[in-house]
Amino acid sequence: MGVILAAQRQILMLEGHTAWRAGQLKSVAEVMSNLSSVAGDAAMRNRIEAALAQALSEGQSGPLLAWLDANEQKFFTAARFGFFRESQ
Repeated sequence: MGVILAAQRQILMLEGHTAWRAGQLKSVAEVMSNLSSVAGDAAMRNRIEAALAQALSEGQSGPLLAWLDANEQKFFTAARFGFFRESQ
């Protein structure tokens, strides 16, 4: 799971305002939403979507990156307690 989150972080840290930036942001948000569902935290999905909406309106990855920084540990906690075992 650490590899998945690291890859999402790398995508968010890509520089430049490319034509496909919105797609990158949406893809990262979808991956994080899927992980939150597997972790059993459906409410987390709403917070991810709020961060995505802000990121899209600003044209910046900052809100999603800040969300990931603040919540990354929750994914590792879920993995430690076995929430991710079925999906591995």
